[in-house]
Amino acid sequence: MALKKCVMAFAGVTIVIGVLDTIVGPPLVRTAAYRALVSEYARAIPAHPTSHQRQPRKWSFEHQVASGTTVRVHAHSHLDVVKVHYPDEPAPRILYEYEDYSNPVAIRIAGNTLFVHWVESLFHIDHWLLAYDIENRREVERRRVHPRDMLALKLR
Repeated sequence: MALKKCVMAFAGVTIVIGVLDTIVGPPLVRTAAYRALVSEYARAIPAHPTSHQRQPRKWSFEHQVASGTTVRVHAHSHLDVVKVHYPDEPAPRILYEYEDYSNPVAIRIAGNTLFVHWVESLFHIDHWLLAYDIENRREVERRRVHPRDMLALKLR
């Protein structure tokens, strides 16, 4: 009988954790690498989006890397992903996969590193930060970030 109660209690706790994970998201741990990524993003230069009447904001700009290649960066601020197009490639590279209600929030550049902050919102809102090495065409790091850490950067 005691074993049955333990199993039932364990199942109940597992269900509660699963529901909380769906609603609020898994816990976020701010490691040294996390803080370094957010700090690098904070020091990067913002790429300012343009906006027109009746249209969402969008980023559409070119960036020249050290090798002399000019890369085109493009994204809409509503229900979109950030794309990087190299002149020697037929199609743009998508920097992250679209999930339900993905919205780019900010794009910043530091040297050959492109930083992308985006949110995904369906049952809860997840903020993500990506560092992408434009010159070497590879993702450097991707982390889920706390919205308060990103908001603090806007207030500076």
